[in-house]
Amino acid sequence: MAGWPRGFSLESVTPAQREAAAASELRRLGADLRAIVSDGLRTIEADTAAATARPRALLLNARLRPLVASRSLSSGSPAGAGG
Repeated sequence: MAGWPRGFSLESVTPAQREAAAASELRRLGADLRAIVSDGLRTIEADTAAATARPRALLLNARLRPLVASRSLSSGSPAGAGG
């Protein structure tokens, strides 16, 4: 068992001590697992945001292009001429 001295006999440990040691180890493992899962989720979210940023920008440009063109046609000035 982790945390017990080398050469320690398990037979000399009471059931309550074994249960307390097992509960402590489970709490530690649970905390470690939560940290691992949380880090993994942050990585997935960051990767997803990076992967969707370019298509989102392309889609936005594709939607705005007709609006800019129609505005420039209705105002009689070329797009980007400030007016």
